Amino acid sequence: MVDTDSPTRLPGHLEDHVVHVVIAEDNAITRRMIELAMIQLGWTFDSAADGLEGLSAVKRTAHNLACVLADIEMPKMTGIELTKALKSNPSLAHVPVVLMGTPDWESQAMAAGCDAFLAKPFSVSALLDTLNL
Repeated sequence: MVDTDSPTRLPGHLEDHVVHVVIAEDNAITRRMIELAMIQLGWTFDSAADGLEGLSAVKRTAHNLACVLADIEMPKMTGIELTKALKSNPSLAHVPVVLMGTPDWESQAMAAGCDAFLAKPFSVSALLDTLNL
């Protein structure tokens, strides 16, 4: 996998905090790669195989959630639909969203209100760079 040249990044730093993320990714291999990166960082996470599961996980954990990492193309609810649902809900709008997809999705992802975009395929170092670590 190739790092992106200049990925959009989340503001601030997540290091030195107890960090909990929601991973919404329908591809099991990509989801597991992200999970392993979170484990290596000592972060906790909820994983979801589609956008609806991701939304449910966000609602359960919003009080201590650092961010949502969501694939754009997922069954039941896309990452763009998930982002719009979060950003339109006053109690969830504060949660940063990183959308992941092929580069041709970036403008639509940013227009949907995501806080950062990560182009696929990506490496763990590109993921960490996007998270501003």
